[in-house]
Amino acid sequence: MIVNTFLLIALPYLQGNSLLTAVVLALINLNFLTFFININPFFKFDGYWLFSDLFHLPNLHKKANAWLLSIVFPNRLEHRQEIEGYNTWALKIYSLLYAFFMAGILYILFRGGIASFYSIQSIWPVIQSGTASILTISKFIAVIVTLSVITTVLTIKCSSIAAAVVSKKLHNKAGFTHT
Repeated sequence: MIVNTFLLIALPYLQGNSLLTAVVLALINLNFLTFFININPFFKFDGYWLFSDLFHLPNLHKKANAWLLSIVFPNRLEHRQEIEGYNTWALKIYSLLYAFFMAGILYILFRGGIASFYSIQSIWPVIQSGTASILTISKFIAVIVTLSVITTVLTIKCSSIAAAVVSKKLHNKAGFTHT
């Protein structure tokens, strides 16, 4: 945020140089995006740990998934055991918002991600020709940032799923069973 302050102060002095202005605007947008990704409680960054500590909910993603599964499959004992003692209003609200957030990410991936790819193909030749306006360059940077966010979300989600599968296999291999 400090970097953004300096960039915003410098912005009026850069009005004569359109390329430099576009780069500074892109940096400002990228810094804001980074801030909002870090403060978002649905990614395992600062916001997640703040929410987890504030409401005393360790393993928040695991408990949120277990609560959602206990709603979908109410007769499964292991889901109810996972959230036993943690079945609070904060967990319920977080679980529902987490489910909507992930559904939104999937929607963006399939709807916006594919459209963004085609946008890059149409914008890139204009940028290479040197006739691109600030708006065109900003659109190009926005598309790149969108694709980066989608890739980051998928990487985080896939790695957490893979870690859960490996952990469960190791747990079962060691002979631990649920009673």
